[in-house]
Amino acid sequence: GYGESGGVAMEANTYTDIMGVYAWTLSNICVACLDIYPNIDRIRKSKCPVMVIHGRLDEEVEISHGVAMHQAVPNHYKRDPWWVPDRGHNDITEGPGKLAEYIGRLRSFMGTLDD
Repeated sequence: GYGESGGVAMEANTYTDIMGVYAWTLSNICVACLDIYPNIDRIRKSKCPVMVIHGRLDEEVEISHGVAMHQAVPNHYKRDPWWVPDRGHNDITEGPGKLAEYIGRLRSFMGTLDD
């Protein structure tokens, strides 16, 4: 804790304080300004076709972020997204047939591009 203490300094108190500050910050302060990858803002300014690919089992970046990214793409540049049902964050092409499916989806996307 802070201030005068009649007790003995303990490392455990440091972690208790940190967790308290963290919990308070999450419930009282908007932390979106700490986003070092402001992709949602950038994608709104797109001037080319965009296809969002996101694994439904992603535990690092929730699928809701991928959906929000897709929704933020200007309509003229929006292409069909691919919400990969059985994949997470970095494993879209892993497993039997997954690389072929990935390449097929990219080819379909590229077929929507103007010459």
